[in-house]
Amino acid sequence: MTRFYDANGNYAAYCGDFRHLYDQFGKYIGYFLNNLLYNIKGETIGYVRDRAIYNSRGQQLFFVR
Repeated sequence: MTRFYDANGNYAAYCGDFRHLYDQFGKYIGYFLNNLLYNIKGETIGYVRDRAIYNSRGQQLFFVR
């Protein structure tokens, strides 16, 4: 299981298969496809680069330690 942390270093989300992302409470956030993260509706949330997830403005949403 991969754990993701927010900008403050707090545990925020996890991924068991690097295909689906869940928040720390187990609520489904979205899925990964071609280095992009999509929400349930299929809208792009962000992109994956260097063990981190960034939004469309380049701000880091989550990172992996």
